[in-house]
Amino acid sequence: MFERALVAMDMSPATDKMTSCIAEFQEIGREEIILCNVINIDPSGSYSGELKRKHLIEKQKVASKLTNKQKELQRWSNSVIYEVTIGVPHREIAKIAKRKNVDLIVIGSRGKSKIKGIFLGSTVTELIRITDIPTLIEKIEIKDTMDRDSYMLACDRKFKSILLATDFSMNAKQAEKMAMKLAEEAEKMILVSVSEKDDPTTSAENKKRLESMKDKFQNVCGNVTVRVAEGTASQKINKIANEEGATLVVLGKKGRGGIKQILLGSTAENVARRSKKPILLVPPTEG
Repeated sequence: MFERALVAMDMSPATDKMTSCIAEFQEIGREEIILCNVINIDPSGSYSGELKRKHLIEKQKVASKLTNKQKELQRWSNSVIYEVTIGVPHREIAKIAKRKNVDLIVIGSRGKSKIKGIFLGSTVTELIRITDIPTLIEKIEIKDTMDRDSYMLACDRKFKSILLATDFSMNAKQAEKMAMKLAEEAEKMILVSVSEKDDPTTSAENKKRLESMKDKFQNVCGNVTVRVAEGTASQKINKIANEEGATLVVLGKKGRGGIKQILLGSTAENVARRSKKPILLVPPTEG
């Protein structure tokens, strides 16, 4: 399904957990892994010769570390390459992903706890707004009883129990197709639709459509659950994901449109911000 994945890394202690998740990609297929690190600069500030020299030295150090990661990961993929660049992280990640023609971006974000050093809110939020490539947001957290340098993935088997959230719109169609492919490796699928209006008729229609979708998913996964809810979509999706023990949430996001070419949508962004589970955001196909 995913032949080429870009994994955005920041070389913090949590990086080891980011690389450990790559082994799971064997379940859904991939041929090449691209490790990416961006040395952050302030786009509004001046870029002096001294600062440029410091960044070049840092770039060499990062390249050395990624070389070691490259060797480590070659047991899971025959093709592992890396790229280190200097710039604004979300912009550079999106540009490299486009240039390398990847079909998946993987990036880490905090779970319940605050983690210093790993990509936090702004980078993830801005990236998923501007990219039109499916993006997997790994949730990495620290338990209160753990050492501050000890990190863990929120879900270490993310393709085990997959929740698909859909509103049956054109923006959701590609996410539905991707969820169907992922269902081939899943032990459980949860199909969810949320009506934001207190309208029993809409809820009944959504349930009927989900039941029809369930019949198709049962051809590839024996355990399929349907959940219909009313209320704020992002809150209900995250609540159901926790109740059902989902290990991954899949949902679509808006296509290109508007003055700023934003690619997201409030529900997708709010789910991604507040979820304790890994999130796979899938844009619609162009045209």
